[in-house]
Amino acid sequence: MNAKHMPSGFTLIELMITILILTIMIAITAPYFSSMLARMESKKISTSLQAILRDSRHHAFTQQKRIAICGSHDGITCDAEAWSTGLLIFHDATANRVREAHEDIYQFIRLNLKYGDLDWKGFGVSKNIVFQPDTGLPRGSNGSFYYCANQTENTRRIVVSPMGHSRIESHEC
Repeated sequence: MNAKHMPSGFTLIELMITILILTIMIAITAPYFSSMLARMESKKISTSLQAILRDSRHHAFTQQKRIAICGSHDGITCDAEAWSTGLLIFHDATANRVREAHEDIYQFIRLNLKYGDLDWKGFGVSKNIVFQPDTGLPRGSNGSFYYCANQTENTRRIVVSPMGHSRIESHEC
């Protein structure tokens, strides 16, 4: 009863060839994966901004409160250079376009952008967007968000019209 026993498992050579093939596949697909993530971030920031603008406009009109949106690092104060970090949405009770300690914060949205930067350029001296309580319109606050991606095909411009509507356009930074 001498049954020959076949060893199960992989030989060292088979394992090395398998690892080599996996390494080659990862090296080939990594740039495409990064490009896909950049494309997804561009689409996400564009649609998220449209939803934020729509909700803020609706809230200003239905609650009859002046609602402001500004860039913020900390979720408490406005910073015109912090649009890529986060968006602060607050009740601008004093109508001075600056969040003060007694003004309610409605939401802070941390953006954590990895593949581009976001900036706001309003008409005039506007460093933020303010929706008026009587109409929900951004009187004097229309302008554009610019998402400047690391890859030019993913750059976007989100235009905010005087009526508070937004549209997404391709743009070069």
